[in-house]
Amino acid sequence: PLAREWPDDPDVLYNLALLELKAGEYSLARTLLERLVSLDPENAEGWYYLAACEVQDGEFDAARDKLGRAITLDATLGDVWRADRRFEGLRRRGLAPSV
Repeated sequence: PLAREWPDDPDVLYNLALLELKAGEYSLARTLLERLVSLDPENAEGWYYLAACEVQDGEFDAARDKLGRAITLDATLGDVWRADRRFEGLRRRGLAPSV
């Protein structure tokens, strides 16, 4: 309902995506995050969580690229991802983002 009422509101999209991530609904979260970063390409957290969705889907190269974009936009995410268990698949494969 909220996404239908405010489909172009980055805050609504971001918060709904986080709720979907928490519920394990990665596909829906990914759709919301893709919309978010298309509307707000400077949204570092949007790119970060979109990368997390792609790791979940096994799209490791795409996840690395999106994570790199997130870190370029917000350097503090460079430390955060190393401790985030959602990115274990990247770390195991040695796929650190290039920044």
